Amino acid sequence: MSADPTRRLGVLRRHLSIVHHVPGRLRLRVGAGILATPIGVEREAASAWLQAIGGIRSVRVNALAASVIVHYDPHRLAPATWETLLEGTDEEAAALVGFLMSARS
Repeated sequence: MSADPTRRLGVLRRHLSIVHHVPGRLRLRVGAGILATPIGVEREAASAWLQAIGGIRSVRVNALAASVIVHYDPHRLAPATWETLLEGTDEEAAALVGFLMSARS
């Protein structure tokens, strides 16, 4: 699997769903289907691509609970960004990740 964050996102986003979200804090559920993917054994795969996005303050992966907690700056990342990243079309999500990574500073 390529280290390219947009390719990683394409695989990972199918296995992540929003459980709880308030501006600045997001809890994602990791689906069991991720174990069947080429990156399924990489416990930190979700953390790696999330931390590559500007505005992310911290990412905590809880493998036992199959969840990921993301703390982010809601002034840099609008809360609606997460719906596009995880629930939008592949093209929308890829374009958004490209934009967010280029704006990272």
